[in-house]
Amino acid sequence: MKCLVTGINGFAASHLADHLLELGHEVIGTQRIRSLRDNIKHLKIKTVVMELHDPFGVDHVIKTVKPEVVFHLAAQSFVGWSWTNPEETLKTNVLGTAYLLEAIKRHTPTAHIHIASSSQVYGKVFEPMGKDTLFNPMNPYDTSKLSQDMLALQYFNSYGLHIVRTRAFNISGPRRGESFAESSWAKQIADIEMGNQEAVIKHGNLESARDYIDVRDVVKAYAYLGINGNPGELYILGSGVPRKMSEVLNTLLTLTNTQIVKVEDPERMRPSDTPTMQAKDSVLNLIVDNPIPFEQTMQDLLDYWRTKS
Repeated sequence: MKCLVTGINGFAASHLADHLLELGHEVIGTQRIRSLRDNIKHLKIKTVVMELHDPFGVDHVIKTVKPEVVFHLAAQSFVGWSWTNPEETLKTNVLGTAYLLEAIKRHTPTAHIHIASSSQVYGKVFEPMGKDTLFNPMNPYDTSKLSQDMLALQYFNSYGLHIVRTRAFNISGPRRGESFAESSWAKQIADIEMGNQEAVIKHGNLESARDYIDVRDVVKAYAYLGINGNPGELYILGSGVPRKMSEVLNTLLTLTNTQIVKVEDPERMRPSDTPTMQAKDSVLNLIVDNPIPFEQTMQDLLDYWRTKS
């Protein structure tokens, strides 16, 4: 099938492209004009420039490519950045999705559409999070992804577009951006091992807990659900196991022989933070046989940064 992956050069999107190609699908990716291509330099695929802020450009891409399946992963995906750039976050994640769905409705209304939402839509909730959990967003990113999620549902209800939504919990693994906590720590460890940084790890809040899943498992679920999922359906993707950030950091520190000191960095503390994220109603184990263990994910993430140091 002809698959369009938005934000192809991103973390999960690049892994999704790998998997779709392994399955024998044709893959075309979109990227911003100045985007780095490090994550996709190994791929032999066609890419097109598409700015989600430009409705005419989005329309042109859909009209020209005429995809059979659209995997919409392009987003402003960093929670911390959304605090200082709420307008940009909302424009990209909400208006950009509206432009994309409008273009699909006009030019390829029978296409299958996968909207990659996020567990962040739940916000500050003190219970496992699933289909029936009420929303309590805590930051502009949460609000943007919730709006995107509901917009996708509305386009299914209003126009009958073949849309499936996934709410993935904390995705990690090789190629994870250094703006995210566990990847920042892995990069710092690799830099320390190479002598490029003093033996100190700077960190933010270690008491919050997150539900980690490996990116290589997640994209298998994305590919399967994007093509075979029931239109209008929501799918939860998580492990069901919350891990304190202190455990995540300590796991990474067990993977190095270097003695490293942990230091709290006030600049890495957020104005508000969801205490615990834990999935319920997840379908990940129904789609992926033998999901990658958390410890292996952290090992592979650290090894990735070791190749970059």
